[in-house]
Amino acid sequence: MNFPYFLAKRITLEGNRTFSKLIVRVTIGALALAIMAIILAVAILNGFKNEITEKQRGFFGDIIILKNERNDSYVNTPISLDDKQLAKIKENPNVKDVYPFATKAGIMNVKGEVEGVLLKGIDKDYDQDFLSKTILEGDTFGFFSGGCR
Repeated sequence: MNFPYFLAKRITLEGNRTFSKLIVRVTIGALALAIMAIILAVAILNGFKNEITEKQRGFFGDIIILKNERNDSYVNTPISLDDKQLAKIKENPNVKDVYPFATKAGIMNVKGEVEGVLLKGIDKDYDQDFLSKTILEGDTFGFFSGGCR
């Protein structure tokens, strides 16, 4: 006979031990509740992780090409690609598009709170679909020949 099965059956189903039955049932209920809480927490965490990953990809892209330099600043030295190099990158089937950008670090004071910000400058050809889905108020950037309006 299987001893663990015999012991579990005796404590939970049979016998006169009502106090041990109560303890076992409370323990089973507590374990079920704890496992449900863990599953819920993991599901919520995965949802937040996916949202953050999608926003990061939308703002910055999957691959960023920067000049290799020993600079701890947020301002990177620009690199330039001629049309031939750009066409070679774009002909890769895994590349959706290529957009130039510039960044500039700054400090913002809002309601007495000082915050560090990183401004990202985009080109007029930048695909703003992601920005239009993400912003809460206002509109996407409108470009004209003199710059951003």
